[in-house]
Amino acid sequence: MKYLGFFLTATISLMLTAFAPLGGSTPLAPVEVQNATLQNPTMRVDPVESVVEVGETFTITVMIDEASDLGAFQFDLLYITTTVTVDGVALGDFPGSTGRTVIPVVPIVDNQVGRARFGAWTLGSAPGPDGTGELAIVTLMTQGVGVSTLDLQEVQVLDTNARRQTPTVEDGIVVAGGTPGQEIYLPLVLKGW
Repeated sequence: MKYLGFFLTATISLMLTAFAPLGGSTPLAPVEVQNATLQNPTMRVDPVESVVEVGETFTITVMIDEASDLGAFQFDLLYITTTVTVDGVALGDFPGSTGRTVIPVVPIVDNQVGRARFGAWTLGSAPGPDGTGELAIVTLMTQGVGVSTLDLQEVQVLDTNARRQTPTVEDGIVVAGGTPGQEIYLPLVLKGW
């Protein structure tokens, strides 16, 4: 399981090699031009904060902003299982929005340790999508009163030529309420102060 990221990258590289023109030809555009068009995307949890009741089922979306020729992605979502568990992960519509064939990886959800892994890669002659869109919809259920971060880790983003991009990551948080009159206090964290 821990080698899924390597598998995803290796699979995309092998598929691109298999479909590359014969005769050892070089890429269509010089590397400098290709790299100049790439952006550093942001992968984020939306909404940033979810306030829900205990026992409630709700969804969050893993979004990407400033995507450039998106060809594949992968992430782990970490959470505190005494507060929330993951019921399922579904593919968003953004990876296939330009007509490419999307092959999602079967989600791996471990509610014992609080980790859900998901990803997908795409095939086809159309370019990958640019801009902002939904990568995945995650269904969660609150288990008890508390606060849990929704921490994105092991994030990978590749373009359609299997070139790795360096995304910025923005996590989320879940606040699970209790009985009336019971309050939850969030710690104040100031970064860079």
